[in-house]
Amino acid sequence: MTVSKIKISSDDDGTTYRPLVKFSYQVNGQKLTGDTIFFGGGGISSSNRKYANKIVNKYPVKSRVNVFYNPSQPNIAVIESGVTKKTFIQFTFGSLFFIVGLWFGILFWLFE
Repeated sequence: MTVSKIKISSDDDGTTYRPLVKFSYQVNGQKLTGDTIFFGGGGISSSNRKYANKIVNKYPVKSRVNVFYNPSQPNIAVIESGVTKKTFIQFTFGSLFFIVGLWFGILFWLFE
């Protein structure tokens, strides 16, 4: 890990905390860097500082981590592979909104 800190942002809606982690890795002699923790959650911010603290504490600076990268595009990499709870929630709500929107679209089309 080359960077592991909490990025704090404030505006009229309040304060948010985002874990900022950066890592370096090598593929076929090429040095690369990344900052995505897991797919679908690269920049998740929260008003709850506990989430950001948990990530930053899990990946302290100078710690060694496994990096999972796309062999055909090595610059696409994460340090947590698989489906996480946050990714699942995003996918579920996204699908739900799509289905509801599609349903209303079909109803509008049928009864127009």
